[in-house]
Amino acid sequence: MSAIKIYLELEESNAIQRYAEALGVSNEDIAYAALRRLMREVKTAEDEISREIVEVRLARRQSHSPWGASGSGTPFQDHESEAQFGPAPWFK
Repeated sequence: MSAIKIYLELEESNAIQRYAEALGVSNEDIAYAALRRLMREVKTAEDEISREIVEVRLARRQSHSPWGASGSGTPFQDHESEAQFGPAPWFK
């Protein structure tokens, strides 16, 4: 089995930890599920996903977290879901 190392900013790591704790799973479970979903969705939205990957890479190079508490968006909620369910507790 091969491994992938992911280096995260503190706010990114904290958000994942809070989300994992809320679900009762590990950080690795979150990462695996995210990669699994990405690979499933790339089959139907490859251009959009490829564009987003490049944008995120550029944002990280500029030290802007694309989904931390101070970033422009989050992977676990959007404005629609926040209005429907309230703010997610793992993004504080």
